Amino acid sequence: MTYFNFEQNCTSTKRVGRYEMDLGVLVDRCRDPTLSVRKQAMQCLTDLLLSMPTEKPLQQCWLDGVLPLVTDRESTLEEKCMESLEEIILSNIVPINRRYLQKACRRWARVGKIKPSLITSLESHVGTDNNQAAWMLLAELAPAVQKFSHEFIIDYWERNAGSTEDIYTLQRVLQVMGCCAKHIKADQRDLLIENLKNRLKKFDSPTDLISVTINTLSKLCVAKAGDLGLASEKEAWCVDLLTLSDKYLSKVILQEDGGAVNEDLVVRHLFTLGEIAQLCPAKTPKRVYLIVQSMVAAPCIRTAPSQTVLSSQAPPDNWVSGTSHDSSNGNHSGESNQNAEAHTSGSSQQTQFTQFTQLSQFRGSRMSNRIRAFAFIALGKLCLQNADLAKKCVAALARELETSPDLTIRNNIVIILCDLCVRYTTTVESYMPSIRACLKDEVPLVRKQTLISITRLLKEDFLKWKGALFFCFITTLLDEEKEIADYGSLAMNLRILETVIFNLSMKIDTLEY
Repeated sequence: MTYFNFEQNCTSTKRVGRYEMDLGVLVDRCRDPTLSVRKQAMQCLTDLLLSMPTEKPLQQCWLDGVLPLVTDRESTLEEKCMESLEEIILSNIVPINRRYLQKACRRWARVGKIKPSLITSLESHVGTDNNQAAWMLLAELAPAVQKFSHEFIIDYWERNAGSTEDIYTLQRVLQVMGCCAKHIKADQRDLLIENLKNRLKKFDSPTDLISVTINTLSKLCVAKAGDLGLASEKEAWCVDLLTLSDKYLSKVILQEDGGAVNEDLVVRHLFTLGEIAQLCPAKTPKRVYLIVQSMVAAPCIRTAPSQTVLSSQAPPDNWVSGTSHDSSNGNHSGESNQNAEAHTSGSSQQTQFTQFTQLSQFRGSRMSNRIRAFAFIALGKLCLQNADLAKKCVAALARELETSPDLTIRNNIVIILCDLCVRYTTTVESYMPSIRACLKDEVPLVRKQTLISITRLLKEDFLKWKGALFFCFITTLLDEEKEIADYGSLAMNLRILETVIFNLSMKIDTLEY
């Protein structure tokens, strides 16, 4: 069936249910290597959506097929896609992929397509059945159009700040508030600053709201400091939050009864600590590093009658001293001799022993996998701001990735190591075998996250396309999960195409020379 006949049949019957399989083919053709095929598939899906805008399957196919073309390498197709987006989105609000919407909004702002009347129209949808979609689009438009009425934003926040039913919408409200922080009246801004400070100090917000609350509060403080010509008061409340988290987490670590731990509260403290540490790394107490490391290592600590013994499965001394683990040390019967040798050895060994005894004071502390998963996230954020800590922790992170039975922990460590690879490429590159092994993980989520993270590193040239990595990447094409296999195929085709284009350009330059 040709595209024309297919479109004609769908339009004439006004039903797409029987053609869903063919719609899937059109979505696939939007990623075809041939420009003309991609263009025709995009046009066909757009025409169908315009003629049948209420068909949910068609909306989803349009989002999956057409929207990603805003990043197409061919400028002509990118321009055509922008025209389609303008025709459909600016006149109709639909839920779409945020990443592509961001690019479209930035482009519209540059060419003057976003008018104040559009913001007014969106404001009228706040509080209606379209509330979530309206705030989503406002959050993407706000960075481009910051000068608009902010009264309705403050109004909505005051009425709904205590609600936890729609976290997604509250995130968008805070994002919009942060974007227009400079234009909020001073007295209203002061009230918002106090409100957000108190909210954070109570540690009762869901983790999904903590990050955006901190970012918005930071922008409000910067705007206030700019108006008064003073230094930002950001550091003051950052130190307060760090101190509160430090005290609470220390109490949790040192308490005897491990079963009395409030997991939700511990997780919120850990998440807040990680976010604040990125905002004010210089103000982060050194003891915080040890607290987070001990929470990560907690399940590996067990109590003997006369001494604390460390399990050989994931040695906590890696987290502190950064020494590599030797599996032959699994027998701990000679630990007292090793300690004696540590006292008589060189200065570096003495330092390692001192740090080891600091960790061993957390006797019998056992943390759940959920707490450990968030502790790993906090540790990763601390490592991003502290090169010495990162160098000490990377080896232990890689080992935990290989041995941990918990999928959430493995998933988080993959993200952490790939983020660290951007900043400390040489340090992390040695442990790439542990990361790429996760492409064969038994859990699809971990395989997918690993594939996405490695693809990003390859695209940005932090990793090279060679050797075992190339072989492991090819195996994703045979993954039993269709989504993973399709993503691997697309990433591979794009990478190969980029290589071919680069080689051709080099040959052309050589011939011209």
